[in-house]
Amino acid sequence: MNRYKYILFDLDGTLTDPYEGITKSVQYALNAFGIKDEPLEKLKKFIGPPLKESFMEFYGLDSQQADQAVAKYRERFADVGIFENRLYDGIPEVLSFLKDRGYVLAIASSKPEVFVERILEHFHIRQYFDQVYGSFLDGRRTKKSEVIRAALEGLQVKDKCLAVMVGDRFHDVEGAREAGIPCIGVSFGYGGREELEQAGALGVADTVEQMCIMLTHPEEDVMEPLMRLFRRVWRVHGMALDQVTASRGINTSQMKMLGHIFHHEGISQRQLASDLQLSPPSIAVTAKKLEKMGYIHRQMDEKDNRLNILRTTPKGKELLSQTWEAFTDVDIHMFKDFSPEELKQLYSFYERIRDNLEELMEK
Repeated sequence: MNRYKYILFDLDGTLTDPYEGITKSVQYALNAFGIKDEPLEKLKKFIGPPLKESFMEFYGLDSQQADQAVAKYRERFADVGIFENRLYDGIPEVLSFLKDRGYVLAIASSKPEVFVERILEHFHIRQYFDQVYGSFLDGRRTKKSEVIRAALEGLQVKDKCLAVMVGDRFHDVEGAREAGIPCIGVSFGYGGREELEQAGALGVADTVEQMCIMLTHPEEDVMEPLMRLFRRVWRVHGMALDQVTASRGINTSQMKMLGHIFHHEGISQRQLASDLQLSPPSIAVTAKKLEKMGYIHRQMDEKDNRLNILRTTPKGKELLSQTWEAFTDVDIHMFKDFSPEELKQLYSFYERIRDNLEELMEK
């Protein structure tokens, strides 16, 4: 069963690449204020956020001047810049795929709604969207959270857990959060992975294909970071145990062999090699070191002089006792501040993980 039913898409930088049209229209507007021929690359920061706010933030215009700059911008954008635009590769296919599978799709853009409609029609993707929401030409509903709330209300979303926003800038992430829904970021737009992650995006897709996977298989949102954390936890746990053994002048592999000998007193080197799945020469070298340190005693088998029999010495048993106690301290510290209920729940989770893996191995 899919987690999401309603998917709200940003437009600029998410479905389309409007770089040329927006930057040239911004350049045109700035020229009217005597700011001549700003490099287009410098102006790409205007893609995504509300225009008026961007003119005020990036060029210090006051509110009235910013309104005039927006008007000049639209002089060029309305008939020229609007079509200096392109769909990202794979977007029509993804929209068709989602629509065919019953998802409710909508646009939630800071761009004026009238322009959004024209762009969608121009690229022949309007039919995929149940609703289209944007700002108004008179300056109303420019905040992303306002647009998203309008979309959720218009789609009659009663359970916000079923809705998700998709966008390329931190405004999309913050607007979605203010409206009470998560946001999946796309790094192929104009914000980038770092900006989206810092803003708190639920997940970040680097390609259109990854975006589709995150929407249709939302468990992927957390699977990758969860597995990284899982591996990191056990790597750090191993490092902590290594630290314990190193402080006693012995390494982990030597400690493992010493412990196996203790639990199988009188074991032969040949059998030890088989049990630990190590080569006989490796076992021989380590056994010699353990004997030299006084932790084990080797003697020839009375019945077969080709075999060496291994036993732990009192010194070796004392080392094991101290080390196992220290290992226990590591484990206790690892679960510090866990309640009995939390430990019981964690135990049940690991049982399920074990069962799932054993089931997989039996197939």
